[in-house]
Amino acid sequence: MNARTHRSTPRVRRCGTGFAAEGPGFFVWDRDSGAVADAALLLARGALPVRTPERLLLVHGRPAASADSESLDD
Repeated sequence: MNARTHRSTPRVRRCGTGFAAEGPGFFVWDRDSGAVADAALLLARGALPVRTPERLLLVHGRPAASADSESLDD
């Protein structure tokens, strides 16, 4: 593994019975730390992982101008 880590590379951490990583707009969890690291690195670069981890949450933001309080009441 490359000894240098980029500042934007998400850190994989222990989470319950598996591992997790998070970054801007995503959260990844899997029992396999390698799967978490691979997925988080791709997501941090703006790509989607080929192998989807057990739990993957992507948050897509909307521009502030189009958000209104009524749209949140659905």
